[in-house]
Amino acid sequence: MPKSTFYRLNAAKRRRIEMAAREIFLRHPYREVTISRIVDMAGIPRGSFYQYFEDLEDLFQYLFEHAVELYEAYVFERIKHYKGDVFTFLKDSFEGDYAYLAASDFHELKRKFFRERQPLGVSVDFFQKRRDEFYESLLEASEDESLNHLAREEKIKLMRLVTHTKVTLLSKVFLGELDYDEAHDDYVFYIDLIRRGVEHYPHA
Repeated sequence: MPKSTFYRLNAAKRRRIEMAAREIFLRHPYREVTISRIVDMAGIPRGSFYQYFEDLEDLFQYLFEHAVELYEAYVFERIKHYKGDVFTFLKDSFEGDYAYLAASDFHELKRKFFRERQPLGVSVDFFQKRRDEFYESLLEASEDESLNHLAREEKIKLMRLVTHTKVTLLSKVFLGELDYDEAHDDYVFYIDLIRRGVEHYPHA
C-alpha cells in the first residue's frame, strides 16, 4: 500500500497521480505499464514515485482496493432500504450494479486485476478473503431472519453463487453477448430459484 508520504500530499496532487495511473493501467496491457508513463502523465519527477509507492504492483493494488472500497460503500448505502428482505435487494442489485459499472471503470480495473496479473505470478488470494468478509457484513446489515437457519459458511457460499451469476450475466451484457432485459430476466429467475432452495434447505 502507499507510503505515508503519499497520504500527506495535498488532495489535488494525490488525485492527479491516481487519475494518471488509472488511465495508464486501463489504456495499456499490465505488462506494458511503466513508471515513466505514469510520472510523465502525472507531471511528477520519476524519483518521487518511490517516495509514494514501493513499485507498480503496490500502486495498482492501491487503485484496485480503493475502487473496491467505493463499490462496497455504494452497496452498503443501497441495502439500507431493504431491511429484512435480502432477496429483493439481490434482485434489484442487478440494475444497480449495471448502472454503477456503466458509469465507472471498476469493471475494467477488476478484469485487469484478475486476468492480466495472475499469469505474472501475482497472488489475488487476499481478494476472496476480503469479499467473504464483505458478504458477511452485508448479510448482517440486511437483518434478514429468513437466513438464520444457514451456517456462516453456507451464507457466504450463497453470496458467492449470487455474485458469480450476476457478474457472468453483466459481463455478457457489456460484451454485447446478451441483451440487458434478457440477462436481467435470467438473473431474477435464478434468484427466485435460489430463494426457494434456501427456504426448503434443512434447518439445523
